[in-house]
Amino acid sequence: MKSHGIFLVLLFLCFACKTKTDDQLLIEAARIHHEVMVAVEQLEVDISRMAEDSAAGVPPDSVTAWNEAIEKWEAEMVEVPGNESHSGHAHNKHHHDHKPLEVTSEQMLSIQKDMKARLAGIIDRVHRYSSNEQ
Repeated sequence: MKSHGIFLVLLFLCFACKTKTDDQLLIEAARIHHEVMVAVEQLEVDISRMAEDSAAGVPPDSVTAWNEAIEKWEAEMVEVPGNESHSGHAHNKHHHDHKPLEVTSEQMLSIQKDMKARLAGIIDRVHRYSSNEQ
């Protein structure tokens, strides 16, 4: 009986450690999520400025392609569980699906990292164009 008690205590401690690790992973995922949402808002401002600046000479089809890439990216963005009521999304015209995914904390962090990398690719495309034009 004593060994069952020790086993149960050890089992509880394992779950407690896993929960803390899961929480830490979700906190990191939420941090990345907030970071990319701020970055995409700035990118949209940059694209709008470039489109409005006649001296920049940005072709309308480039602006359209960039905006379509952003829209696709936003459509695929997922919310981090427990982060649904954050105030980081200042944009009114955009939203992403708040349906929770049934994934592990590790998978959620991986998803957020992937979304960050994909957004970085879009940002690079836009900034490469603006760098080449100067």
